Amino acid sequence: MLAVPLAISLALNAAAPDPAGLELDATAAARVAFADVCLKAVAEGRPAAELAQAKGLESVTPTALGATANDKAWKAGAGRPAYVVAWPDGGCTAMVDRGDAAALGAMARAAILARPEGFRAGVSALYDGERVQRSIYCAERNGRWTVASITVPGPKGDGRTRALSASAYSRPTPSNLCQPG
Repeated sequence: MLAVPLAISLALNAAAPDPAGLELDATAAARVAFADVCLKAVAEGRPAAELAQAKGLESVTPTALGATANDKAWKAGAGRPAYVVAWPDGGCTAMVDRGDAAALGAMARAAILARPEGFRAGVSALYDGERVQRSIYCAERNGRWTVASITVPGPKGDGRTRALSASAYSRPTPSNLCQPG
């Protein structure tokens, strides 16, 4: 008789959402952190905290991620988690320390280009002695500009370079970074 309650329990647990994203790989965790929380919050003018809570992300100490005490931070995933840092000004960054940088960058690019705002490519270049590659995407909607950036290791990236840092912020005017160069 123990088999029936055990089977029901397993079925119920299997159907339940994984609130902290513990089973997500680095790319899936980054998709939640960037596409579902950061980018969505900024592009739609919604609170990142509301979106992070809706996705079941775990609140973490922002200073442990190099952010300030005024920022808010959450974690998605376990083994190779992604982190969200929401800034007081409404901007947001999603970060992954380790993972397939090419897959992470492609995921972030696809998330940006899939948005209804019509993001267009801006400046893309190597920085910090070719340690990182940063690509900018911009969109204007209702008189506000949303700027999204994707930063991945460049040809001279080292073990300290994050696999992905993707940010989004809003501003009243276009950024010079929005002009392809």
